[in-house]
Amino acid sequence: MKQIFKILLLVFTWISLSFAQVSPKIMEEIKRDYQPLSALVIGLEGNEVILDKGRAQGVKPKDVFTVYKKVKKIVHPETKESLGFLKEPIGKIEVLRVDENFATGRIISKREDFPIPTPAKRNTDLRILIVSDGSPIDEAFFVTLKNLLPESEVIFEPHLKVSQLTQVDLHARKIDILFSLGPGMVKVYNSYLDLVRAYGSPSPIPTQVVTLPPQTQVTPPPIQPPLPQISQITPLGKMPGEVFQAEFADLDVDGVPEMVYFTREGLFIVKVRGALLAKYKPEKGEILSLSLGPSGWIALNVYEKNLGMRSEILRYTPQGIQVVLKNLNLFLQFVDYAGTGERDTLLAQTFDSENLFGKEVYIVKREGGNLRYVQRVEVPEDFRIIGASWIDLDGDGEREIAFYLPDGRLTIYKGKKQVFTTPFPVAKHFYKLTLSKGKKGQEVIKAVAMPLFTPLLVDLTGDGRPELLIARSEFPLERVAEELKTLPLNQGSFQLYYLSYQGTYFFRSLPVQESGVLTGLGGKARELYFTFVKGLSPAQSESFLYSILY
Repeated sequence: MKQIFKILLLVFTWISLSFAQVSPKIMEEIKRDYQPLSALVIGLEGNEVILDKGRAQGVKPKDVFTVYKKVKKIVHPETKESLGFLKEPIGKIEVLRVDENFATGRIISKREDFPIPTPAKRNTDLRILIVSDGSPIDEAFFVTLKNLLPESEVIFEPHLKVSQLTQVDLHARKIDILFSLGPGMVKVYNSYLDLVRAYGSPSPIPTQVVTLPPQTQVTPPPIQPPLPQISQITPLGKMPGEVFQAEFADLDVDGVPEMVYFTREGLFIVKVRGALLAKYKPEKGEILSLSLGPSGWIALNVYEKNLGMRSEILRYTPQGIQVVLKNLNLFLQFVDYAGTGERDTLLAQTFDSENLFGKEVYIVKREGGNLRYVQRVEVPEDFRIIGASWIDLDGDGEREIAFYLPDGRLTIYKGKKQVFTTPFPVAKHFYKLTLSKGKKGQEVIKAVAMPLFTPLLVDLTGDGRPELLIARSEFPLERVAEELKTLPLNQGSFQLYYLSYQGTYFFRSLPVQESGVLTGLGGKARELYFTFVKGLSPAQSESFLYSILY
């Protein structure tokens, strides 16, 4: 027994000495990239910030700057000389694009509006966590980083691993930057667990054969949740113009999905990888959104500005699109209310002349030429039906309600209790219909509605438990869109994520990221589809269709 203990101690000591040290070269690179740097915020457009420092001054994409405001001037009591200002942090920005002498970034948190100009500083007033990634951590790295960033809080937790953390954990602890030290390399993640930098290269873990007595049992490590395996991302096509929203379903039950979408010209149905099947345009109003039900049923939300909804229920058959009901002053959405795996229940939300979305939601059914209210559905106070889903992520048999907040974040309610909200916008859009009040030329916008996609419930990881496919969407020019004659949609960006539950709600990023505005998401089995729009809206834009095999 003593001999076995000595052998194991020798092996452990050898591995620790081999990998506990961060190489001087890596340390110098980290010092260079994370050295605090002062800058000024010199411009602001919506959620996009312009800094007066760029590539020449050492700024890099994914740098995090804290923004400050000057709160008090400090004057020397004897010389009366100004010594500077006391500063208070009022927000944080992440750099997106870097030019030679300036950089642009997005606001990731904000306590109050940023004055222009106002000071900003890289890697100050942040919370930074250091964890392990398969090897012991050299405390010298912690000391070095703490000395490098004296104005930030550096936390050292060598017992933790990246695989044990989720974005929810980091946001709950207000972690801004995560350093993970492993054999031969250092990885750096942001607060969303996106890998932003990597230093060095992984070293092979040394092996030492140790013969243990037969009675010795080695307990295997706990199994981590499987990660989705994206095998292929394929562009299927593109077209000029703007697809405002797209959904996918096998409308004619032939085993091949159709894509249903709308543009300024109306509603269209095409075979994925195939030809145009049908098109339709309402007699009155503008299309706001669409929702697909079973067996070719389509709920079409149509809005006549400042007058109300003119929604329609359509059905696609081999003969084309049939109008079954129209001029419904309701918002309509097909959902999987009963947990059957199909969006086979039609919900209707009342129209409100002051807020667009009313307080009452009903299960409705068609009876002849009328719509019958079957049952009232209890929903949260700020519920909006467009893009809403009934899901059971936690597997307890009780349905959760997932819907969009006005700022594009996705929130989840269990009964009347809010149990989760994404810390980032899931859906953003450039196409919007408004409710306004007031005399002509003096109208005040009271409410806005957009064709936000419905998150997709799918078993991405193959573990038999559903995940909710969502996105992290950014569109910095959203607030100033009305003031621009042409809107550069390439300023938008999105990355696909999935939301799941294991004791708590958590989300993880997928390796699918594009510039532009995401407008559609759908699919079944092992193939998913998404649509997005790029270019200058409205005259020089293009819409793209991609597939994902997993």
